[in-house]
Amino acid sequence: MRRSLLPYCLALPLLGLSAPAMAEFNVCNKMDHKVTVAVGYIGFDGYISEGWWTIHPGGCKTLVLDEETTDPYNYFMYAKGFEGETPLCTTSEPFTIVGRNCDGRGYNTRYFRHIESSTTSHTTNLRDGSGSFD
Repeated sequence: MRRSLLPYCLALPLLGLSAPAMAEFNVCNKMDHKVTVAVGYIGFDGYISEGWWTIHPGGCKTLVLDEETTDPYNYFMYAKGFEGETPLCTTSEPFTIVGRNCDGRGYNTRYFRHIESSTTSHTTNLRDGSGSFD
């Protein structure tokens, strides 16, 4: 006899549990030169930073965070010329780093720009001129 999981799924909110948020963060390069990007988000273990993705002129990259993020409305992005005020960790090689204590663990501190979104699927367009994007 096969039982439905529906009653159990409906009970999750009553237990104070929730399914992880699905999230998608897209970056498009509207400039005439390539750009290398890192992303940050809030995960189950705290702040997480990941990089690097190279995006060529006119190109886009989708950084799908799926179940990794607990807050699909707030992202952090770093690219040269698009720095912000939120310190997160990076390295010169591809990375995934949990936490914000960078120097104490041998990582570089970079200042990421906070991007607040009203939807769980967000696209940021990088444009020439004083680090502007939309």
